[in-house]
Amino acid sequence: MWRAERVLCLGETFEEDVFGVQAVSEEILSAFKTVIAQRPVLSRFLQLLEAKLDEGKRCVLEFKEVSGAKAVLGDLIRFLTVDTNDDPLTREGAPVKPHQKLVRDQKLVDIVLDITQAPFSKGHLKE
Repeated sequence: MWRAERVLCLGETFEEDVFGVQAVSEEILSAFKTVIAQRPVLSRFLQLLEAKLDEGKRCVLEFKEVSGAKAVLGDLIRFLTVDTNDDPLTREGAPVKPHQKLVRDQKLVDIVLDITQAPFSKGHLKE
């Protein structure tokens, strides 16, 4: 875990360098770690998908190329909802608003939408 040894405060302000530091609970920290661990998997899958779509008219993905993103999407569905049903395809749980905000703030929603739209934007599927 990252630990600050020293914090320096200056009397000058630079608008482009503004950020805040806030203590958070272990629960919030755990949720944040969950979300940031999922982002690289989805980003890599989006890059792979776009590269395959750029190669030609037919896009074929191998199971191993899809399995990581599929697992992350299932984990996201479970992370964003509360339900006794663990199956992400049939889960109808109530939303977890703080988790939804965190996922939106970390731009995971944008990546998932880009994955969904990629085949359409590359002209491989008719809208």
